[in-house]
Amino acid sequence: MFDKKWNADFRYLPPDPPNAYTRGGRDYRRPIGALRYAIRVLGKYADGDAWLGAPGHDRTNSSEGEWPVAYHGTGEPNAQGIIEQGFLTSKSERQRYGKGIYCAPDPKTALIYSTNFNDLVRPV
Repeated sequence: MFDKKWNADFRYLPPDPPNAYTRGGRDYRRPIGALRYAIRVLGKYADGDAWLGAPGHDRTNSSEGEWPVAYHGTGEPNAQGIIEQGFLTSKSERQRYGKGIYCAPDPKTALIYSTNFNDLVRPV
């Protein structure tokens, strides 16, 4: 389920300067202060992997065909289902602003809707 080679440790990095990074032609905010665990998605879709962009969490520019990064805050019990089945609006309980699954370009916004994943924390 996880792809360890793409994990990254952002816990001890200083804050990024404004507009320092882009992904998919949009501002990208790295999750400073967090550990990133990568989910295995290479080769998952028939139209290729361009949507992931070039490798490297420290590159500053977008790649051709790359999607913008969005963060989704959830609890540990929900993460497994999202990984296995994708986002399902039928599983969403809050839907405060109407039907849908909410994501944000800023990891701090997603963090508001998250819980700690204590048993997933392992060295990267």
